[in-house]
Amino acid sequence: MELLLEAGPDAIHHAGIASAAGVSRTTLYKYWPTRAKLLLEVLTAFDAHPEMCTSGDIRADLVVLLSGLRDSMADPARCRVFTTMLAQAQWDDDILEAKTAMRAIPMGGLSLLLDAAVSRGEIRSGLNVSDVAARLLGPLMFGAVVIGQDIEAIDVDSIIDDWLATVRT
Repeated sequence: MELLLEAGPDAIHHAGIASAAGVSRTTLYKYWPTRAKLLLEVLTAFDAHPEMCTSGDIRADLVVLLSGLRDSMADPARCRVFTTMLAQAQWDDDILEAKTAMRAIPMGGLSLLLDAAVSRGEIRSGLNVSDVAARLLGPLMFGAVVIGQDIEAIDVDSIIDDWLATVRT
């Protein structure tokens, strides 16, 4: 994680980590056979996603999810790593693979919340998880990354309430 913060994703490779950790590259290759898997491991440790549990109230669950993301994006180091990964994934297949795997973690949690809410009759069925993520998480990402808005000032409750108004049963 120190290498990631100091030099960005380009510093995450077997030789650099082996040197910094004082272990052999062979040892690293045994556990992380590709750079993409190594990147994923470092990124997962850097920005751990708690396991999502449903409370029985979709609004409360979404507040927890979005507030956690907002808090994570409020950390300048995490925001810098996140934006660098997004940019470099366009040219680096290993970073793209790690980013795709990382994206599956919160999407799985969101899917769990949506499925539970549908089964309770809180929201309509047939929602596409990617579309929901874009509508709920998009304003946070846009505010923090594109326009440099103070992410702490972004009103998570309004984002959720606006979305819920369109999907309630």
